Amino acid sequence: MGSIPIPSSTTAHIDFRQYLKQHIREVTVVSYLKRLDRLSRITDLDNVENVKNIICSYQCTESYKELLTNAYNYWVKYRGF
Repeated sequence: MGSIPIPSSTTAHIDFRQYLKQHIREVTVVSYLKRLDRLSRITDLDNVENVKNIICSYQCTESYKELLTNAYNYWVKYRGF
């Protein structure tokens, strides 16, 4: 897996990965990080309103939008938004 630009520091990335591992299985952690990486290439993940608009208008199936939303919800909880 490539370097995910969220969060910016390696320590924070490891902390977020550990946070996810406390709540979901490892295989799900990997897929959530990939989805968050995809979103981070499009928009700033710390801009909640913009991310919601991006997910709503993203050209994909409704089920994939739900998967993006599930992954992003963990990011929002982790960051305390």
